[in-house]
Amino acid sequence: MKISTINYILLTAVLLLASCSSRQIGDAFTSASPELAFDTVRATKAVVSFTPPHESAYYIIGILYADGRPDDPTAYNPDEDPTYYNPNGTPGTIYDADTANYEPITDKTLPAIVRQDIEDAVNEYNIYFAELDYSFAEIFCYTTPQNITFSDLIPATEYIFYAAQINPETYDVIGDIQSIRTITPDISYSYNYFNIFFSGDTINIIPGNDDPYWWDYTQVAELDSAYFGNTREYVYSVIELYENYGFIEYDVTTGPQQWVISRDDPSFLAEQPYCLVIAGYNGEISTPITTLNFTLTSGSLQYSRQ
Repeated sequence: MKISTINYILLTAVLLLASCSSRQIGDAFTSASPELAFDTVRATKAVVSFTPPHESAYYIIGILYADGRPDDPTAYNPDEDPTYYNPNGTPGTIYDADTANYEPITDKTLPAIVRQDIEDAVNEYNIYFAELDYSFAEIFCYTTPQNITFSDLIPATEYIFYAAQINPETYDVIGDIQSIRTITPDISYSYNYFNIFFSGDTINIIPGNDDPYWWDYTQVAELDSAYFGNTREYVYSVIELYENYGFIEYDVTTGPQQWVISRDDPSFLAEQPYCLVIAGYNGEISTPITTLNFTLTSGSLQYSRQ
């Protein structure tokens, strides 16, 4: 249940390398246009379906802001703009389009921007991966049909998703660049809040309304070692993991909840601090995250606010 962000990234990388390592260059130099389509588009996440005509060609797949801003489209941190995710505030935008000094991306300008993306990937490969026993194609290229998830998107923002076939030896683009656009919807905020009461070995969660919410717990030691104490990163990474494996709905609930901790449960360690986390969830995190640290002692549950 508790998988760190680092382990999840490493697992994803291993699976990707395994899928690519048996590929040969073959007829990779022949132009072969893939299909791109949206499987899911949400306020902070998009899943793009990628279907190549065959599995001998190599593709770079990326995401760009349609308005041309140069920032990393998947590096948005709501903590840097607290009003955006604060249901008690006014959701806003993180930049002023009227004063921006960049141009919207068009079909004419897209190829040059994609080539710059490829150049950046090559530079990254040379810095971090060149000494490893993997080629550029094995690290950065896609060859097989799959759904690709883009997370940490900005609500109510237009994005371009592209697939560019490349020569895996010279990094030149082959044929036309395929692209699709979408505007992410805004988040439907919840005004829910959560009261937490302890009684003996029982934790009671009392929400402020009937909106759905997600809750979980983890050892404070794991939160510190795997997430450097960043509760938000833990919540977002675990929810994304549950979404990707299709069982997020089992952890989403409504109304009051009562959790009785069993002292006979060998997986629950006495005298060790744990962190309870609760957040509104309606397909997106819809409330601020509520946290409470607690410890099961020889007497009863002891708790402290973070």
